[in-house]
Amino acid sequence: MALNEIRVLLAEDEPLVAMLLEDALTDAGACVLGPAMSLAHGLELAAQGPDVALLDLRLGRESAAPIADALAALGIPFAIMSGDVGVDPLPRHGRVPSLAKPFEPDQAVRLLARMVGRG
Repeated sequence: MALNEIRVLLAEDEPLVAMLLEDALTDAGACVLGPAMSLAHGLELAAQGPDVALLDLRLGRESAAPIADALAALGIPFAIMSGDVGVDPLPRHGRVPSLAKPFEPDQAVRLLARMVGRG
């Protein structure tokens, strides 16, 4: 599949969305780190050096921006998920690939596959 052996950090605080994304990523061959449902857990997983990450911008009442910062410092590409269409949520990171909620899980798989050169 498109993501065989790719380590994907998944940060999503909505359990059903997290489950659907985790299933789609696993079906595509990815090794899913998470899902991280909090900032602290996301930062722990970022330190494990995933190959790519998919971040919900809001994890409960916390911003996922510190996770994005940690990933950027490590040179790890990431994409964001957000319901705030048209808003540049992480301007310090330049143009970051994004998915506007709601979206289909296979859209996330295709986006991450392109990001790691497999799609």
